[in-house]
Amino acid sequence: MANIEYTNKWTNNSFNAKKVNEYDRKFYVRFEKNIKHRQQINLIKKYLKETDKWLDAPIGSGRLMDAIKHDNSLCNGFDISDSFIEWNNNKGIECFKGDLFELNIDKKFDIITSMHTIFAFKDFKKILNNYTKLLEKNGYLIVDIVNNDLYNKFPFDKKHDKSIDSINGMTLDEIELFFNELNCYLIELNTHDYFDSEYVLDWKYSGNYLVKKVKNLIWRVANKLYFKLNLFPLFDLLEDREKIEYFNKYLVVVRKR
Repeated sequence: MANIEYTNKWTNNSFNAKKVNEYDRKFYVRFEKNIKHRQQINLIKKYLKETDKWLDAPIGSGRLMDAIKHDNSLCNGFDISDSFIEWNNNKGIECFKGDLFELNIDKKFDIITSMHTIFAFKDFKKILNNYTKLLEKNGYLIVDIVNNDLYNKFPFDKKHDKSIDSINGMTLDEIELFFNELNCYLIELNTHDYFDSEYVLDWKYSGNYLVKKVKNLIWRVANKLYFKLNLFPLFDLLEDREKIEYFNKYLVVVRKR
């Protein structure tokens, strides 16, 4: 089942090249977004070989392929947004247009990436199933999946993004079992999305007017220092990966048998 409100954000007439640029830019001017971006890039680099056929679905602004220089003839994008597709076509990346619930591509890939997407869809497991069908044997799927180990403890009525009306994710145990049934096995799983998580957002936006102003100042100073001093390694280290319930998502790598 598609999330119509979420899909319309990228497909309505007001979503143009300027909006694509604004969407892309946030990963380079907001530290909580940049941390996720760089963690994703570092993980993809571990598995992407020079000769791999790579599909990014949906491709969005193409930030992953921009950051990892790969032969454009081996790169494909998939998206429902005409603006995103045009943006990437102009960079020399061939894109397919369509719906993730169909994903009708007459081609297979060595690696498929999908970031910040499936959380928005109730029937997200069908999308994951579609990805695995497009993988070559021994191919990799790298995807972020909502961490239900967090939402089993965090009060749903305090959820920050009110446009998403359900928690579309899995627990640690469910992820491994699910992909095993799709003839894939789990290679790597990392806790992901700490500084943009529900717990951090709850802290950031709670309190009276004065408290919120102080917290906002702290956030802005942290943001400035992060980029000015290149503090990604430090912020990455500050994430307590043992406390899985404090992370919004898991960053998952599976391989097709």
